[in-house]
Amino acid sequence: MTTSGLLLVGGIQATNVLPGNRKEEPELQAILNSGAISEMAADGTLAELSTKWFSDLSPKG
Repeated sequence: MTTSGLLLVGGIQATNVLPGNRKEEPELQAILNSGAISEMAADGTLAELSTKWFSDLSPKG
């Protein structure tokens, strides 16, 4: 699977944010539908990745 599109830089400071995908990406849809994100949250992987990539979400200024 290849990815394309916009690159988000910085933290997302919102709640109830959902990932989106194109109709041409059935593999990604299957992963999202399988509950992969919930499983990652339950086993700590999501927190680990969040810390790695978004370690400093404090406001600047």
